[in-house]
Amino acid sequence: MNSNQSEKKKKNRSPAIAAGVILLLLIAALMITLAFMSGTDEVTNAFGAGKVDIALTETNWSPAAASNIVPGTILEKNPRIINNERTDVYVFLRVTVPYTNAVIESSEDGHKGEVSSDGTLDMPVYRFIDKDGNYNTGLDAAQNINPGWVLLEGYPRKQTDTKTYEYVYAHVFSNNSARMIPLMEGTATEYPLFDKIQLVNISDENFDRDRDYRVTVEAFGIQSQYLEENNTTTDVPERVWSKIRAS
Repeated sequence: MNSNQSEKKKKNRSPAIAAGVILLLLIAALMITLAFMSGTDEVTNAFGAGKVDIALTETNWSPAAASNIVPGTILEKNPRIINNERTDVYVFLRVTVPYTNAVIESSEDGHKGEVSSDGTLDMPVYRFIDKDGNYNTGLDAAQNINPGWVLLEGYPRKQTDTKTYEYVYAHVFSNNSARMIPLMEGTATEYPLFDKIQLVNISDENFDRDRDYRVTVEAFGIQSQYLEENNTTTDVPERVWSKIRAS
């Protein structure tokens, strides 16, 4: 074979070698691409359990003012609830008021000292006074409250062993007392339940100065979502309160 023929054979093999190199490069490139597109990973989700954290505040209450009271005394008392958590909540206030069977004297101008028409009924010894200074007398002495609150059906409840009436109020829409309003994170109820309380005019001879005439206020809260089965909820005050009583 002469030199010219050898040169031709070398030239004829060059394209095949080049094609083989290109193919290897393509395979390598494909493998690199696949290496970047495949792989494994793991994600761990952290869940924080929601909780209810509410606070009862009475910014105008003065323990000193309440230390030595007489019939007719008016005390500043403005119970309000604050939601300290990120969980929206429905809130309630339960107020326990002592009652007396003693003779009640009239507090109306011109009739003070006279026995009232309520006689010797078991009457709450305190009346609630709202932001406008309104109050009720008689057995509904704890009914006069501020907007955004409603007394639950079935209340007040008389507790004869402690001689008290128990009132439970739900925080509701001001224009729809049949629906509770969720209290959002970091917010307080727009109005306190009431602004003042007054010790009614119990006749002096029947006013037991050794008795505990304390008014107890308690705050309750419950998540405002998923209160019932199938991830449903309710905003009916009595039904929501039943969830709290059951818990």
